[in-house]
Amino acid sequence: MLQIFILFLTAFVLPNNVNAREYKGDNYSDTLFEQKQYVGKKKSIKVTKNYDAFEDKFSCSITNPAGISLSSENLYAIKIGNAVYGSKKYKFDKGPIQVIPSNGEEIPYWEWTKYKELIIRYQSSSSSYTTDSKYNLALLSKAVLVHRKCLLDYVDGDPIAKYIQQNQNNTSDNTTSQDEEFLKRSKISSNLSDILSAAQIASVKTTLLCREKLEGAFSEDVKKNFLNSLGISLNELSDPLVTLLAVKFQEFISDDCRSIDKEQIGKIVLEISNSYNLSFNQEKKKEIKMTLEEFSTAAGIFAFNQCSLEKGFFKSKKEYTDAIGIEFNDAGIPLRYGLNPNLILASQEIKSLINDQCEEIIAPDKKVVEIIMKYFKDH
Repeated sequence: MLQIFILFLTAFVLPNNVNAREYKGDNYSDTLFEQKQYVGKKKSIKVTKNYDAFEDKFSCSITNPAGISLSSENLYAIKIGNAVYGSKKYKFDKGPIQVIPSNGEEIPYWEWTKYKELIIRYQSSSSSYTTDSKYNLALLSKAVLVHRKCLLDYVDGDPIAKYIQQNQNNTSDNTTSQDEEFLKRSKISSNLSDILSAAQIASVKTTLLCREKLEGAFSEDVKKNFLNSLGISLNELSDPLVTLLAVKFQEFISDDCRSIDKEQIGKIVLEISNSYNLSFNQEKKKEIKMTLEEFSTAAGIFAFNQCSLEKGFFKSKKEYTDAIGIEFNDAGIPLRYGLNPNLILASQEIKSLINDQCEEIIAPDKKVVEIIMKYFKDH
C-alpha cells in the first residue's frame, strides 16, 4: 500500500515538460511544470529550475498568477493586496465571503490547500464596476509541490519540511501526507551523537510537556534545575530530532505522565531511523562513565522498585518514581545515570531473579555478577 502511495505521489509531482530547456549562454532553465491558470485571462503557473554557470549552482522559481503572490520564503502563503481605488473580497469554494483589510490578506499554505478554488472580487470605488478572478487551487498546489521538490533536490531543502522540523509541537495537526513524504526525504541534522541519545532526551521532553499540561507551566528556573539534574541542556531539548521524536512519543505516555510504552517508543525510533535522512554530531558524544559500584547499585535500585511496581506494592507510579529518586540521592548517584540504556537492560534481567515479595534475589550471586558485568563493560 505504501509503495502504491509513493508511486501516486511521485506521479503527482512529476513535471509536465521535463525537456523544455532554455539556454542563455552557459546558463539554462528547465521548465518543470506549466499549466494554464484562468484569472480573467489566461496566465500560466510555471515552475523552473535555473542553473547559473558562473556561480555553479541551481535555483528554483515559481511564477505568481496575476492578483496574488506566494513564495517559498513565506512558506507559500497566498498574499492578496488590497485595491488602491476600490475594495476586494474573497471566498473559498462556496464558503463565507471575507473582506480584505487595508493592509492586505495573507492566507497560510495549510489553509488554502484545503480548497479547490479561490475567488477574489474587485469592486471599484467610483462606479458599480466589479470583476471576479478565479484561481484553480489544485493547479497551484501541484505547482508548489513541484517547487518544493526542486528545492529539496537541487538547492537547500524543502522550506516547509524545515519549518515542521523546528515547530513540530505547533504543526503536527496540519501536516499532510505530502509533507510527511518531504520530511522523510529531508535531512534532519541533529547536534546529538546518535538516535539513542535523541530518544532519551525526547522521553524527558515528552514527560516535561505532559506534566506542564497536567500541572501548569513550570518556571524557567525549575525547568533548568530539572534538566541540569539529568545532564541535559536547553539546546539539546530543542534539537530537531528530539522535537520530532517527542511529538510522536506523546501518544504513548500515561495520563499521569509517569510512564511511557517502551515497546511503542522502540518502534518509533526504528521507524524514524529507517525513514528519515539523519545526520549526527559525533563530537557531542557524551561519555557517562559509572564505577562498577555505582552501576551495580543503580541496577539494583531499578530492579527492586520495578518489581514492587509490577506486584502492586506502590500506591501510584508517582510513589514508584519518587522512591527511585530518593534511593539514587541516598546512594550519591546522579539522576542522569538513570538514562543509561545498559543500566535499564541489566535491571530488567536482575528483576527476573527477585522473589515474589520483592525482598531478595533468589539466584546465585554468580548469576547476578554475570548480568552486571555483561552490561557494565559496554555501558
